[in-house]
Amino acid sequence: MAAIGNGAFYECENLTSVTLGKNVASIGKKAFYKCKNLTSVTLGESVASIGNQAFFGCAGLTSITIPNGVESIGEWAFSCAGLTSITIPNSVNAIAERAFAGCDSLTSVTVQSPKPPQLGRDVFRHIGENACLYVPKGSIDAYRAAGGWKEFECIKDMASARE
Repeated sequence: MAAIGNGAFYECENLTSVTLGKNVASIGKKAFYKCKNLTSVTLGESVASIGNQAFFGCAGLTSITIPNGVESIGEWAFSCAGLTSITIPNSVNAIAERAFAGCDSLTSVTVQSPKPPQLGRDVFRHIGENACLYVPKGSIDAYRAAGGWKEFECIKDMASARE
Protein backbone atom coordinates (compact mmCIF):
# COMPACT_ATOMS: atom_id res chain seq x y z
CA MET A 1 0.00 0.00 0.00
CA ALA A 2 1.13 3.50 -0.81
CA ALA A 3 0.99 6.68 1.23
CA ILE A 4 0.76 10.36 0.39
CA GLY A 5 3.83 11.64 2.21
CA ASN A 6 4.14 14.50 4.67
CA GLY A 7 3.90 17.84 2.88
CA ALA A 8 3.64 16.16 -0.56
CA PHE A 9 1.46 18.90 -2.07
CA TYR A 10 2.18 21.63 0.50
CA GLU A 11 0.74 24.98 -0.71
CA CYS A 12 0.18 23.78 -4.30
CA GLU A 13 -1.91 26.75 -5.38
CA ASN A 14 -2.75 25.31 -8.83
CA LEU A 15 -4.10 22.04 -7.46
CA THR A 16 -7.89 22.00 -7.86
CA SER A 17 -8.85 18.33 -7.70
CA VAL A 18 -7.52 15.17 -6.01
CA THR A 19 -8.61 11.58 -6.54
CA LEU A 20 -6.77 8.97 -4.51
CA GLY A 21 -6.73 5.44 -5.86
CA LYS A 22 -7.45 2.18 -4.12
CA ASN A 23 -3.82 1.61 -3.13
CA VAL A 24 -3.40 4.67 -0.90
CA ALA A 25 -3.52 3.66 2.78
CA SER A 26 -2.63 6.93 4.49
CA ILE A 27 -2.45 10.66 3.96
CA GLY A 28 0.55 12.21 5.69
CA LYS A 29 0.88 15.31 7.83
CA LYS A 30 0.30 18.54 5.87
CA ALA A 31 -0.02 16.54 2.62
CA PHE A 32 -2.39 19.10 1.05
CA TYR A 33 -1.72 21.95 3.49
CA LYS A 34 -3.08 25.29 2.26
CA CYS A 35 -3.92 24.12 -1.25
CA LYS A 36 -6.34 27.04 -1.32
CA ASN A 37 -7.81 26.30 -4.76
CA LEU A 38 -8.50 22.63 -4.03
CA THR A 39 -12.26 22.20 -4.53
CA SER A 40 -12.70 18.47 -5.05
CA VAL A 41 -11.30 15.54 -3.04
CA THR A 42 -12.17 11.90 -3.63
CA LEU A 43 -10.59 9.53 -1.15
CA GLY A 44 -10.17 5.85 -1.98
CA GLU A 45 -11.75 3.12 0.14
CA SER A 46 -8.30 1.90 1.24
CA VAL A 47 -7.42 5.08 3.16
CA ALA A 48 -7.17 4.18 6.86
CA SER A 49 -5.73 7.38 8.34
CA ILE A 50 -5.71 11.08 7.60
CA GLY A 51 -2.72 12.87 9.12
CA ASN A 52 -2.45 16.08 11.12
CA GLN A 53 -3.25 19.19 9.08
CA ALA A 54 -3.62 17.05 5.93
CA PHE A 55 -6.15 19.46 4.36
CA PHE A 56 -5.62 22.46 6.66
CA GLY A 57 -6.41 25.79 5.00
CA CYS A 58 -7.96 24.33 1.84
CA ALA A 59 -10.37 27.27 1.57
CA GLY A 60 -11.96 26.08 -1.69
CA LEU A 61 -13.01 22.72 -0.25
CA THR A 62 -16.75 22.84 0.51
CA SER A 63 -17.62 19.21 1.25
CA ILE A 64 -15.85 16.00 2.13
CA THR A 65 -17.07 12.44 2.35
CA ILE A 66 -14.63 10.37 4.32
CA PRO A 67 -14.69 6.80 3.00
CA ASN A 68 -15.54 3.76 5.06
CA GLY A 69 -12.23 2.28 6.18
CA VAL A 70 -10.79 5.48 7.64
CA GLU A 71 -10.22 4.82 11.33
CA SER A 72 -8.57 8.05 12.49
CA ILE A 73 -8.58 11.71 11.56
CA GLY A 74 -5.60 13.78 12.71
CA GLU A 75 -5.33 17.14 14.46
CA TRP A 76 -6.52 20.13 12.40
CA ALA A 77 -6.99 17.72 9.44
CA PHE A 78 -9.88 19.60 7.82
CA SER A 79 -9.67 23.10 9.24
CA CYS A 80 -11.18 24.67 6.12
CA ALA A 81 -13.27 27.85 6.35
CA GLY A 82 -15.30 26.98 3.23
CA LEU A 83 -16.31 23.48 4.33
CA THR A 84 -20.11 23.24 4.53
CA SER A 85 -20.70 19.50 4.90
CA ILE A 86 -18.88 16.44 6.21
CA THR A 87 -19.80 12.76 6.16
CA ILE A 88 -17.96 10.55 8.64
CA PRO A 89 -18.28 6.76 8.19
CA ASN A 90 -18.87 4.23 10.94
CA SER A 91 -15.25 3.01 10.64
CA VAL A 92 -13.91 6.20 12.28
CA ASN A 93 -13.25 5.57 15.96
CA ALA A 94 -11.11 8.61 16.81
CA ILE A 95 -11.04 12.23 15.69
CA ALA A 96 -8.09 14.22 17.01
CA GLU A 97 -7.96 17.69 18.51
CA ARG A 98 -9.46 20.49 16.41
CA ALA A 99 -9.84 18.28 13.30
CA PHE A 100 -12.69 20.48 12.01
CA ALA A 101 -11.98 23.66 14.00
CA GLY A 102 -12.54 26.92 12.19
CA CYS A 103 -15.03 25.47 9.70
CA ASP A 104 -17.32 28.45 10.23
CA SER A 105 -19.38 27.70 7.09
CA LEU A 106 -20.20 24.18 8.29
CA THR A 107 -23.94 23.45 8.29
CA SER A 108 -24.11 19.64 8.12
CA VAL A 109 -22.14 16.88 9.87
CA THR A 110 -23.34 13.34 9.16
CA VAL A 111 -21.90 10.57 11.32
CA GLN A 112 -22.83 7.04 10.23
CA SER A 113 -21.82 5.27 13.46
CA PRO A 114 -24.51 4.60 16.07
CA LYS A 115 -21.75 4.84 18.71
CA PRO A 116 -20.16 8.32 18.93
CA PRO A 117 -16.49 8.27 17.89
CA GLN A 118 -13.98 9.44 20.51
CA LEU A 119 -13.22 13.14 20.08
CA GLY A 120 -10.11 15.08 20.99
CA ARG A 121 -10.34 18.57 22.43
CA ASP A 122 -12.24 21.26 20.48
CA VAL A 123 -12.80 19.12 17.37
CA PHE A 124 -15.64 21.37 16.22
CA ARG A 125 -14.46 24.66 17.70
CA HIS A 126 -15.65 27.75 15.80
CA ILE A 127 -17.92 25.89 13.39
CA GLY A 128 -21.06 27.41 11.91
CA GLU A 129 -23.55 28.19 14.67
CA ASN A 130 -26.34 26.67 12.59
CA ALA A 131 -24.47 23.39 12.06
CA CYS A 132 -26.61 20.31 12.50
CA LEU A 133 -25.37 16.84 13.44
CA TYR A 134 -27.10 13.93 11.69
CA VAL A 135 -26.76 10.49 13.30
CA PRO A 136 -28.31 7.02 12.81
CA LYS A 137 -31.88 6.54 13.99
CA GLY A 138 -31.95 5.72 17.70
CA SER A 139 -28.52 7.30 18.38
CA ILE A 140 -29.49 10.86 19.27
CA ASP A 141 -29.36 10.27 23.05
CA ALA A 142 -25.89 8.67 22.81
CA TYR A 143 -24.54 11.71 20.95
CA ARG A 144 -26.24 14.18 23.31
CA ALA A 145 -24.45 12.45 26.21
CA ALA A 146 -21.02 12.16 24.54
CA GLY A 147 -18.22 14.66 25.15
CA GLY A 148 -17.77 17.07 22.25
CA TRP A 149 -20.80 15.83 20.34
CA LYS A 150 -23.21 17.26 22.90
CA GLU A 151 -21.98 20.75 21.94
CA PHE A 152 -24.18 20.60 18.83
CA GLU A 153 -27.46 22.37 19.52
CA CYS A 154 -29.03 20.61 16.55
CA ILE A 155 -28.85 16.80 16.58
CA LYS A 156 -31.22 14.88 14.32
CA ASP A 157 -31.47 11.41 12.87
CA MET A 158 -30.19 10.93 9.32
CA ALA A 159 -33.68 10.62 7.86
CA SER A 160 -34.14 14.32 8.74
CA ALA A 161 -31.22 15.26 6.49
CA ARG A 162 -33.11 14.05 3.42
CA GLU A 163 -36.26 16.07 4.17
